[in-house]
Amino acid sequence: MKYFNVCILALLLAVCIPVFAGVTNGGFETGNFSGWSTDGDAAVVTTGCSTIYPFHCASPVGGNYMALLTAGSVPIAQLSNDLGIDLSTYYPDALYGSAIWQTFASVPGTPVTFSYNFLGNDYLPFDDAAAFTTYVDPSGATYLLTLGSINGVGDYGTTGWQSWSNMTALYGQYRVGFVVFNDLDNSLNSQLLVDRALDRVPEPASMLLLGTGLLGLLGLRRKR
Repeated sequence: MKYFNVCILALLLAVCIPVFAGVTNGGFETGNFSGWSTDGDAAVVTTGCSTIYPFHCASPVGGNYMALLTAGSVPIAQLSNDLGIDLSTYYPDALYGSAIWQTFASVPGTPVTFSYNFLGNDYLPFDDAAAFTTYVDPSGATYLLTLGSINGVGDYGTTGWQSWSNMTALYGQYRVGFVVFNDLDNSLNSQLLVDRALDRVPEPASMLLLGTGLLGLLGLRRKR
């Protein structure tokens, strides 16, 4: 009876895990923004170069494609609405930018990873910047991570490719986004490269198999 109860508990844990799936087209290997929403100047490219000397160039981290976002197109208020987070709270002088975003269902502990490269095509005091954002429904929780700024990389500087990883903390629908924008003026447009964006989120089938595998082991021990 003891082993039977353990088996039932394991089965319940396996089938009660909420269904969630990974981000679609996280590495942009379709050659387009399939699965993503975009606003402003965004493109899927095979190579990306800054528009101001010294013309920093970069290739995709993995595969053949990556996303290139260029600031200067859409008012920051509109981008805030797109992403579900008030960008002006963090960047009071932000003016016009571009963004991409996507929504996926998550449970706590879901891995979130991506690679990015901020190309600063401006000079201080025009502190252009780029950020990663999340908005969680239904809790309304938000999160923002600055990926790069002119103040951080210097005049016409770049972060080079950087990687970031963490885990989700809440149940719900995560709207994750990337944004780059101009600050104080709208003359020189900084850019953001994004690759391998959240493309390693576990599939629900693997979690279900883990539960059923546990059931099999417990059943084997019961037989012995």
